[in-house]
Amino acid sequence: MLEASTPEGDAAVTLYDRLHDAKRAIVIDALRQTGGNFTRAGESLGIHANHLHRLVRTLSMDAKQWG
Repeated sequence: MLEASTPEGDAAVTLYDRLHDAKRAIVIDALRQTGGNFTRAGESLGIHANHLHRLVRTLSMDAKQWG
């Protein structure tokens, strides 16, 4: 049987939090590899540049830092 609570002092990390962090890391990596080029970064991720821009906004990232 699984325990419903976490031990005191441990912060519960939700699936949503982990997915958010993973998406953010993937996007940052793609943008770094392409020198901030959203078109090339989107292509490397298999998504359109517009989708990548929306994803950056959704992840509360600053698109200006990438160009």
